[in-house]
Amino acid sequence: MKKFYLFIAAALISSTSFAQDLTMDGKTFGGDGFVWNAGSYVAGSNLSMVGSGFTSGVTVTAKLSNWTAWAEGTTFYGATEVVVGGTGAFNTTFTINPLTPAGSAVSGEGTGYMIQTKISDNSNFNTGKNYANFGLIITVSTDVNTVSASAVKVFPNPVAKGQTVTVNAPEGSVVAVYNLAGAKVDINNLAAGLYTVVVTSGSDRVVEKLIVK
Repeated sequence: MKKFYLFIAAALISSTSFAQDLTMDGKTFGGDGFVWNAGSYVAGSNLSMVGSGFTSGVTVTAKLSNWTAWAEGTTFYGATEVVVGGTGAFNTTFTINPLTPAGSAVSGEGTGYMIQTKISDNSNFNTGKNYANFGLIITVSTDVNTVSASAVKVFPNPVAKGQTVTVNAPEGSVVAVYNLAGAKVDINNLAAGLYTVVVTSGSDRVVEKLIVK
């Protein structure tokens, strides 16, 4: 008598979920990985970036540029990156370069301002996309009056790498330094290159170039 063995293959049904959740300025990305028109932001504004459920050790990078036909612009008007710690969560700030020209948000044609956020291992966000695109309108404040250059002194300029840079400005002023990529950098740790020093005091602002040799 022959024995017949019946093997039943069970179909494994699985659903893929992506825990890596990101919000920018409190706004949630849609299933297409976009916030199409997040609203208007004045150049120099700060946006919150909050993430959770990320793989420890990955780097999350966000860059703002003016896209053309879905091609990223060559000039960045703000950039930030954060290395995710053991909790898988982070809370950081994205700063729009105060010198960013006014312009519209990215549209369906892929033209306009957009912050694109990506993960270093090219993994997906909780939307199922490996990018998070934040379209925004950039405006320039009409209330900003450029103060006399004599009110602010940046010296020495040019400065040798490793030498201390001093910024004399009115009391209560906020000093920010940006590199050519539009990223905010530490004035006490500058590599050789060209930088923009922005000093804001109330509604007044002065912009100086700084050369590090």
